Amino acid sequence: MAIAFRTSKSTKASVIALMVIALGASTTAIAAASPSAHRSGVRGTTTGANTSRGAGRAEFAATPAHQYASGALRTVQRIVLHGGYTTADAGMRNLGHGTMKIKGVPAGAKVKSAILVWDILGKHLGAAFPHGKFDGHAITGKTWAHGKDPCWGVTRNFSFEANVTSLVSGNGSYHLTGFASGKTNGADPWLTSPQVPPLLEGATLVVVYQKSSMPKTVIQLAEGASESQLSHTLHAKLFGFRANSHHPAKTSYIVADGQVKGNKGGFDGRILPHVGFSGKAPQAVHRYSRGNLWDTVTVNISSLVRPGATSATASVDAPRSFRDCIVWVGQVLSVP
Repeated sequence: MAIAFRTSKSTKASVIALMVIALGASTTAIAAASPSAHRSGVRGTTTGANTSRGAGRAEFAATPAHQYASGALRTVQRIVLHGGYTTADAGMRNLGHGTMKIKGVPAGAKVKSAILVWDILGKHLGAAFPHGKFDGHAITGKTWAHGKDPCWGVTRNFSFEANVTSLVSGNGSYHLTGFASGKTNGADPWLTSPQVPPLLEGATLVVVYQKSSMPKTVIQLAEGASESQLSHTLHAKLFGFRANSHHPAKTSYIVADGQVKGNKGGFDGRILPHVGFSGKAPQAVHRYSRGNLWDTVTVNISSLVRPGATSATASVDAPRSFRDCIVWVGQVLSVP
C-alpha cells in the first residue's frame, strides 16, 4: 500500500510475506517438512523491516495446524522430479472471487502438486478466512502465518495455503468463489470509503508437473510472514539444491498490495530490471485505479545461478521514494 494514497487512518505499514519456493524434483511431495530436513529450505532475514516475532529465520519444522506462525518463513513442501512448475493468479480485493488460468503444463505431463495460497487483512482471524470454493468444491486452508497489515488500518495480515492437487488436472481455468471479503461489489479501494474488512488481497496457484523426458529439478514450497515498506528490504536465503549448467532455472515472486512500478525484486544481490509489483494480477472487474493489489512475476535466472551453487538469496524492496507498503506472499524457485 502506498501511504499517501490509501483511505486508512493508519500510518504504520506492515506486510505478510508468504514464501512459496518451488524446486521440482522426486516423485514424493513432502506436505510439511520434518525437523530432520534442515539441510534444505529457506532462511529469511530482514533489513530495517518491522516484522512480527520470529520473522528472522525460517525452519523446516512443521507448524501444528492449530497454531499459525508469527512471521517465520517455513518450508512446507519439497519435491524432486523430472518436470517443472507453472503459476496462475487472481486479484480478489472487494470481490471474494476470481479466475486463474493455468498455462505451461506440457502435453503428456502429469500434475504432481497444486497448492493455492492467499492472503487476507483483518482485525482478527475470522472463522471464514481459511474457507472458500475451488471450482465449486469447498476447501479449507491452513492458517500458516500472520503479521501486521500493510497500511490499511485493520491490524493484521493472515496467510493461508490449501492442497488442491486432486482438483487440478492441467492447463485450464480454475474458479475461486466464496472467499472471505467485506465487500463483494468490486468497488475500487481508492475511490470508496470506508474500507470494510476482511480485505482479501488475492491468490496464487502453484502447479508442479512431472514428465519423464524433462530434466530432474528441485522444487520447494515455503510460506511465512515478513514485511517491506518504505525502503525496508527483505532477504530470504534459498538452499537445498546443487545447480547444473545444462538447463534453465527460474523463479517467481508472489507479492500482495503493490501498486507502483518502483517496487522491485532482486536475486543474489542484483536488482532484476523486469521484476516489479504494481498490482497486475487479472481480476473479475476492470483494473483498479492504483492496481489490483496482487502480482506473480516469473523471471529466468539461469545466468545468475552458477553451476555447483547450493544456495541463493532472493529479495523484495519497496523504495522509500515510492511510499508503498507491500506483502511478500511467495517465492517459487526451479533449479535443475
